Amino acid sequence: MLLDDPGPHRCLVRWSRATGLHDAADIEGLAVRLQGPAAGDVLVASTGTGVLTRHVLTLRGRRDHGPLTTLLPLSTARGPLLLRLDPVTDTVDPPSAYRLLVSAPGRPWHERGRLDITWTDLDCSRRHDPVGRPPAGTWTHPMWARLREPSYAASHRVRAAPDEPRHA
Repeated sequence: MLLDDPGPHRCLVRWSRATGLHDAADIEGLAVRLQGPAAGDVLVASTGTGVLTRHVLTLRGRRDHGPLTTLLPLSTARGPLLLRLDPVTDTVDPPSAYRLLVSAPGRPWHERGRLDITWTDLDCSRRHDPVGRPPAGTWTHPMWARLREPSYAASHRVRAAPDEPRHA
């Protein structure tokens, strides 16, 4: 599993806003495609960070950035696990560095790493699939998979918008 193997892990990252409206408040998100031994997809979205609010989507302004979580836990051999990314600075839009934190549901967050991104103008037009392609050593609980699968299947039928997302 990713967190069991310290060190750099290459990945592709796509920053997005859920509705794509340029001037309205929206849900911020990152799609991360891990490469190598931990290969898999993780999606994080703007949420709170408290015991309950980490499971609630949060609207943000166009250039506002904040905590992003997996919203629903990943299943692991050790139990359910939530991931969180916090921007290190807000001077770059979108941010180019995030602190990686982990938590079991209802438990405190613990810092476990960092995500550094080199943004380019290239578009990452592939859709990510955290249900069908989770990181090695993790899976989606069958109940969450049944609930999420229709939306991911629908998103794969729509081409990614080329003007916002980038890959690193």
